[in-house]
Amino acid sequence: GNTTNILQTNNGVFRTKWIVEVNSKGLAEKIRNEHNAAGTDWTDMLHTYNGDQLQKIATVNKSGVVTRISSFTWEDGNPVLISYNNGDPAIRYEYYKDKPFDPKVFLVEGNYWDVARPKNLLKNMYYGDELNWQKTYEFDSKGRVIAQTEKTGSSPTTYLYTYDCDR
Repeated sequence: GNTTNILQTNNGVFRTKWIVEVNSKGLAEKIRNEHNAAGTDWTDMLHTYNGDQLQKIATVNKSGVVTRISSFTWEDGNPVLISYNNGDPAIRYEYYKDKPFDPKVFLVEGNYWDVARPKNLLKNMYYGDELNWQKTYEFDSKGRVIAQTEKTGSSPTTYLYTYDCDR
């Protein structure tokens, strides 16, 4: 597989480093999050797939102790539920069934690696029973996403997309 290193800084000061190992399908198998510049404090996230569908993430600390297991439930080609073995509330997703997933929309949200490839665009995310955020999209005449608005509480954030090529 391939490895990608991502260093995040804030005004030149170390924030975090991600080391992402991907499999032959381009899906992340191991993600290491280094918490200090020396790389002596870290957490690994080990991903297990069934084909292209993410089934489990085991979070392991630097001592080798599994601190959390995240299990994924899929329906109609979309991950709809993430449950945890440590008592954290489950996360539930809803999708626009008539809108296909667009990886460019996913990447702009700050996800620098590919772990789940849903069939459709995200609509709502619930943390436990509480609605955490909602997403709406605008499309051009070719069906490409040109705007995405994410609403958390009463504060919406809109991302705009432009295309340099004709798809």
